[in-house]
Amino acid sequence: SEDQASQPPVEPPRSWSREDKELFRSLPRETQERVADRERSREKDFLTRQQEATEKLKGLSTREQEVESARQQYETALPILLQNLQSGMAGEFADIKNMADVQKMANDDWPRYIRWDAAQKQVAAVQQEVQAAQQRQAREYDERWNSFAEEQDNLLTEKAPDFANKERAQALREKAVDYLKDIGFSQKELSSAWSGKSNIPFRDHRVQLLILDGI
Repeated sequence: SEDQASQPPVEPPRSWSREDKELFRSLPRETQERVADRERSREKDFLTRQQEATEKLKGLSTREQEVESARQQYETALPILLQNLQSGMAGEFADIKNMADVQKMANDDWPRYIRWDAAQKQVAAVQQEVQAAQQRQAREYDERWNSFAEEQDNLLTEKAPDFANKERAQALREKAVDYLKDIGFSQKELSSAWSGKSNIPFRDHRVQLLILDGI
């Protein structure tokens, strides 16, 4: 109609691919408006959640401890957010099993395809944040462990002077490994424990044997 022709075009979301934007422009104006409104609502909700978490961190930047606490809370919430998004997709798009289903949806139900594509992008964005958080936590753990290991090695040398001699220390370590294997520890367990990758509790019967031997 003339009224529709005189109205400015409905712009597709900027985050979409060129192909998606071209398909969007081929839709009737009423469908464009509905899809654009739905997409804006989804993006606004997602961005609001991100902004709230970011602002929470910025607002506490005056105190390092509070900032760290807020960051940890945010990173703890990320897997929950990811699970909620994935559950939502599994519910709304339970029938979409493979790329053939995706193609059929794109051909037969374009507005639904747009919702599916937007949900996919949200899940991918949160997955990237979760991965980045896990990598940062792993780096921090390695830094803390290396500092702890150096401190403990220095304390051991103070209390057991034999460890100041490299050859004597190596011989003692080899004897210790043989002894620990004799009471049931595997090489993999020993390597993981030595590098801080696993925790062996005092309730472990092998640890209790070590304590009993010491007393």
